Amino acid sequence: MASLLLLLLSVFARAAASAAFLVGEDADELKALRVSIANYAPVKAVLAGSLTIPCHITYLRPLPTSSTAGRRAVLGAPRVKWTFISEGQESEILVARGQKVKVSEGYRYRVSLPFYPASPTDATLVLSELRSNDSGIYRCDVQHGIEDGHDLVEVTVKGTQSRSLARPATETWTGSQACGTTGSWTQKTCTMCTATLRTSTVILTPKSAVSSPYCIRTTDASDQHPPGWP
Repeated sequence: MASLLLLLLSVFARAAASAAFLVGEDADELKALRVSIANYAPVKAVLAGSLTIPCHITYLRPLPTSSTAGRRAVLGAPRVKWTFISEGQESEILVARGQKVKVSEGYRYRVSLPFYPASPTDATLVLSELRSNDSGIYRCDVQHGIEDGHDLVEVTVKGTQSRSLARPATETWTGSQACGTTGSWTQKTCTMCTATLRTSTVILTPKSAVSSPYCIRTTDASDQHPPGWP
């Protein structure tokens, strides 16, 4: 009798181990939905530009309905949540279920789901007015009934803000213009600076440009200062 019990326990233990192995290996295949971001490679975006991250929901098998599961039926659109992760810290971007969308304050007026919920399987995210601190990992989480899934992608925002964004006028440096003797200025210093404003163009001499609010000397590598200017 004892040997029979030991044999039964051994068989049961092996069966349990096999089941656990299958669950670990095939857990993803048992899910009813799958979430996938189209571009897995790091995405590069431009500062002050916009970013589109495609996120699609695929149903691998029919979800329970009222006729098959009664009170456990899955009704309505899936719940979509986008999260931003940077330096180990998570922050919520938005949460949407059907027509109800909650957007975090830091992303208000900058983020949208252009296709959801009209297309409940498309949770594509659009983020505009990109900032340097928008670089990080973006995760798309989807939940529908008891089923859920997620995918993520890394985004890098590059570029340098133009100083014109911080000033009402746009300053531009020009090259030599009809160099010769201009009044008391010699050929070496006759290069002029053109400050393009909203309504007019002001041409300044090197001397007057030093005190002019329209011409600014900066240390940006992108600025090409004409010869003869301070």
